[in-house]
Amino acid sequence: MVTTRASITLNGKAPKAITAAASANAAGLSAAERNKRLANRMQDALASNKAAYKRLKHETTLFRQGEVSAEALQQQFALAFQSQAPSLFLELAELLPSPQQRAQLLSAASRAGWALPNEVAVDGVPRELDQENTTSWQPLDRSRLQAAASALAEKQVDTVSAASAAEKKQSGMPSTSGTGLDLPPGVLDGEPRPAKRSRRERRADDSSEGAVVGSNGVLYWIRQDYRLHDNPALCAAAAAAKRSGGKLTLVYVSSLDEDGDDPETGTSWRPGGACLVWIEAALASLDADLVARYGPGAKIVFRRGPYLSEVSAVAAAVGAGAVYCNRRYEPAMTATDARVEKGLQEQGLEVKSYPGLLMREPQEVRIDMTGRWVGHFGTLSPFMRACERLPALPKPLPPPGSLPVADRTPAVPGSLPSAAALGMVYFNGAAVSAGHPVQLPIRADGTVVDWGQQLRDAWNISEAAALTCMEKFLSEGLATYEASRHLADARAVSLLSAYVHHGQLSVRLLMHETVARGGRDLSKTFSRRLIWRDLAYWQLYHWPDMACRPMRTHYSAQEWNEDPHVLKAWQRGRTGFPLVDAGMRQLWRTGWMQQSMRMVCAAFLTEYLNINWVHGERWFHDTLVDGDLAINSMMWQNAGKSGLDQWNFTLLPTSTSQDPDGAYISRWVPELARLPRKYLHQPWLAPPEVLGSSGVKFGAGPGCYPHRITTAVPQELRRENAQKIAQARAKAPEWIDAGGYDMVVVPKGATLKQDGTKMRVFTKSDYRKLLSAA
Repeated sequence: MVTTRASITLNGKAPKAITAAASANAAGLSAAERNKRLANRMQDALASNKAAYKRLKHETTLFRQGEVSAEALQQQFALAFQSQAPSLFLELAELLPSPQQRAQLLSAASRAGWALPNEVAVDGVPRELDQENTTSWQPLDRSRLQAAASALAEKQVDTVSAASAAEKKQSGMPSTSGTGLDLPPGVLDGEPRPAKRSRRERRADDSSEGAVVGSNGVLYWIRQDYRLHDNPALCAAAAAAKRSGGKLTLVYVSSLDEDGDDPETGTSWRPGGACLVWIEAALASLDADLVARYGPGAKIVFRRGPYLSEVSAVAAAVGAGAVYCNRRYEPAMTATDARVEKGLQEQGLEVKSYPGLLMREPQEVRIDMTGRWVGHFGTLSPFMRACERLPALPKPLPPPGSLPVADRTPAVPGSLPSAAALGMVYFNGAAVSAGHPVQLPIRADGTVVDWGQQLRDAWNISEAAALTCMEKFLSEGLATYEASRHLADARAVSLLSAYVHHGQLSVRLLMHETVARGGRDLSKTFSRRLIWRDLAYWQLYHWPDMACRPMRTHYSAQEWNEDPHVLKAWQRGRTGFPLVDAGMRQLWRTGWMQQSMRMVCAAFLTEYLNINWVHGERWFHDTLVDGDLAINSMMWQNAGKSGLDQWNFTLLPTSTSQDPDGAYISRWVPELARLPRKYLHQPWLAPPEVLGSSGVKFGAGPGCYPHRITTAVPQELRRENAQKIAQARAKAPEWIDAGGYDMVVVPKGATLKQDGTKMRVFTKSDYRKLLSAA
């Protein structure tokens, strides 16, 4: 039988066409076919009602607690009463041989809690006159329903089983024992199992828009995995839907407030503005790829949060009994995901998650600091050794050859047509929350200032571009990476960081291809950087507040420069130091800069301007298209010297090594483009006549390049910063060991044998000397 959700209304009344269709379907069926269909439908009905009831119970509890509105609760009840359970029982009834048996089954269903159409007779009495069933939605009495069904099975031994045996004998099939309905094991006891349906039945179900039988459908919940290749959750979801004979539905829910805190006040930050621009474009690209490859039924269902109510609503609407997703690892996200998973399970939904973003799960890596010394605690070498003890990485998965989606675009009430309609994007620091779009700034000439457009113009934000970029780097760029990776113009780097962060490129695929092509022989550094990424997530797992609180806790006492004008000059690329300004302007225009340039800009802010590293991290978090909370936090902690691996190198803001020919500065600081190369990195050294002939003017006016924000000698500024750190360390001698090294407490689960102890971490020799001198 083919029944759309529109066939069953909120008040429980169904058109008589339903029973007519059921009778037509039942006509001419053999007893064996009738038994098989009855078993399938019984299983679907049991699973569907159980999930629907649990969802309603949970939503009612939330309503009583004031967490959902009356309108939202009403919508959930409407979806539940529009479920397939009533129509399934009507079909079950028509499949039974006698009117008495049909009436008994309908009566059992009614007493078990199903809302049946009013015109259906129960035990021979029209439903509208049955006073016993005038109560509202009742709890499912599963045992009573099973007992009734079993009783029916016994009564049919003489009628149905005999007819079935006769048909089997006639067709040459072996006869079975007198089991009544010939139900597969497990249908009437324990949890129902998916039963195979004929190809004809599946085609019939597929032909109706929005028609879902039972709760054997599967949801794939998209989160930071905007790709088809090497997507374990998508592959598993597709396989599960194929096994159950259900349909796969893909859903994306935007709920920024649940993804993290405000960077100004919280410890685990939601995605920044540049990342949201990228996510919106990545979703649009993925949506188009899915439809082009698998058909209109693979179109993403877009929803605005909260997560629990929206995922639950979509599951109810499409008849899904399971939710599949890849894991997220930022603290606020893991807490949210655990809460949502629990809520979905309480509603009867199965939830399965898979590792798809990292190579190693953070909780699986336990460092051994008792054996041969290979490096300080929290640095890369001990982490790599711990990873080597783990099983080999699984091979990356190909894109699914097919997805068991419906033939038509999913029709789920309350959904949005596209990723852009979600309203996620930030513009100039103003957040666009769900349902509250922000008016974009307008220039005096009436043109709109769309900060996000320059980011979209700078990148091809698609899975295809990610794979092309990887191929180009591995075949052409990797050979020169080791020698040229420090150059600011990015001629030798991969440009893959944003694709990897957002899950458009699998890091497992990238590592697999790097090793397969001999990449470790060409460059030791590149593959180590991929492991370094996992190290950052390991640190974030064990220090969940590392985005804003020093991992060396005694560094909290350090005194910083709090001048907001200095910070703003750095943010906007107006410090008067061309290399730093070029990097910060590139960041603003494209959402990205090469790693050595990030380090130059970070060191300038912390070591030379003595501004708290947290301010720099916040700016990078909001403006980087690869704004990764774990990597960003680890880098800025180390730049500020409070991380586990203090930077032990000097990065001068006047260095020429990153831009030896000055082309990078000339591109991003056009005010200096005509200046001779030898003055580009320090234009204040150029004679007046050279400045004049080059059209360079210092100042704050249009076309002018700013004066230096500080005229102090860089080395002296670094010494002053080191003194500030020494003063903070001197206040906490209990965190300094006999050799002058800082110590941290090893978090639970971080090591094999030393959890909870104080552990020495790398400390610069300059800081150890300053402490001993004091």
